Amino acid sequence: MASNNTTDTELTPGIDAETDATFEVREQTLPDRTTVGEPIEIQLIIANTGTERGRYRATLLGQPDGPELSEHQIDVTIPADETVTWTSDPIEFAYAGHIEYQLPGMDGFESHRLVVEPQSKAPRIEGVNLVSAWTTFGHAFENAIDEAPVGQPIEIADRHRYWHNEDGTYQLFRQVEILDSAGERVAITQRSEDEETEYEGFRSWEGVVWFDARSWPAGTYTAVVTLRNEVTGERSDPMSSEFALVEDTTPSSE
Repeated sequence: MASNNTTDTELTPGIDAETDATFEVREQTLPDRTTVGEPIEIQLIIANTGTERGRYRATLLGQPDGPELSEHQIDVTIPADETVTWTSDPIEFAYAGHIEYQLPGMDGFESHRLVVEPQSKAPRIEGVNLVSAWTTFGHAFENAIDEAPVGQPIEIADRHRYWHNEDGTYQLFRQVEILDSAGERVAITQRSEDEETEYEGFRSWEGVVWFDARSWPAGTYTAVVTLRNEVTGERSDPMSSEFALVEDTTPSSE
């Protein structure tokens, strides 16, 4: 698959000229995809089709969803009946996402979508909590608790950001390990999730696992969550959260 998108466009009126010169943007070159920190360039081939020397001026604007705003000024003087290639300064993005460029085209400006991929597509865990209950997105934080009574099942929820390729696939492997106060493993569970979505780029997700903690004694525990992007095989940094199981001191109703 080609890495650049070069388009021969219909002849396009110039955006601005100081004389009666007329202009045509004959080609646009801009990659479809790049990676954070990797420089790219935008190129336009501009022709002066008039009989006088003229100055072509325009602004290229990239509206971001994730990356920073990208704005470039074009200011070139072109002799009559000649063609020039305008090349932007190298552009680097610090953040992943996508950006919509408006390039001179057939009817003024045409949209071109550039996807900026992260250097790593490993899931990025944003939080891990013991929760009172989890049924929908948001509960990983809204229902977070520090302790639960002994003799009850518990739920460990996490929120993470996952990079979706252009097919929207969400394929995640989750491992949750429970350690006691001495650092000894009490329990571990692993599960995979596979969903089809229409997303592209980073999106936030939440998930939950359930443990049968009815036989665990009172004390301090640590939940350690590790996630893996099953499409790329990249693994997240683990994130942990400490919680307590306590004796129920609620007075008897007798």
